[in-house]
Parts: sequence; structure tokens; C-alpha cells
Amino acid sequence: MVLAADGPTASTLYYGVDEDFNFYIVTSPLSEHGVNFSKNPNVACVVVDTNQKMFKTKHRSGVQIKGKTMQASDKNLKKALDIWSHANKEMSEKFFKNISQNIWKDRVFVIKPKEIKWFNEELYGEDGTKTFKF
Repeated sequence: MVLAADGPTASTLYYGVDEDFNFYIVTSPLSEHGVNFSKNPNVACVVVDTNQKMFKTKHRSGVQIKGKTMQASDKNLKKALDIWSHANKEMSEKFFKNISQNIWKDRVFVIKPKEIKWFNEELYGEDGTKTFKF
């Protein structure tokens, strides 16, 4: 993920995605990227298939995302954690309890895409992409 608050920076994050292509992440608002979210909610992200072996993969795929980030509302916290944890009930419940009771300082953030550029050779041919605007 690249953010532009005081300058470019990158962070590796675990994420979940819902049916509307919103990305959910969990991080402390005091982490570098959490602080940057509060300074500048505009983000760019890249997700690639990490199982590829250079030049020996059948199809390459990935997405480039431009969007805005915001903290998930208390009302949507449980759903957001279910998505983020990929429906791992035990993990979702543990995070929900500790975040909702302020035992942990971590928070759930939502990245709402404005644009997704999808690179997918299987669907769009060699060097094929399709851009979706939201």
C-alpha cells in the first residue's frame, strides 16, 4: 500500500474483500499507515498472485486500486471483521471483543475503491487489463 501524507511509504497488510470490492484491514491508528490514513485518506494498493513462479505461471493476475480509506463504523464492525478474517469465527470474535471493548487499540479500516485496474491474462489475454470505475 502506498500513502502520500508526508511522502510515499509502503506497508504490507492482511485484508479481506466484500462483494462491493471494499477492502478491510486491521491496524492501529498509531501505526505509520494508521497515522497516514488520518492525514490523507487517499490510498493506492497493489495485490498480486504471490504463488506465481517467474515466467513459469500459466496466467498472471493482480489488481491496482485507487481509493479512500476510513475507519469502519461500530455498527459495521462485526461484519467487517468477518470479512477481514475470511469467516474465521474464532479470530473474528476475538478481534471483535478486544476492539469493541477498547482492550486493543487496533481498528478496522475500509478502503473504498474509486478505480480498480485488473490485470488478468486468463480473462483479458496477454498483457490484458480492464479498468473499473466506482
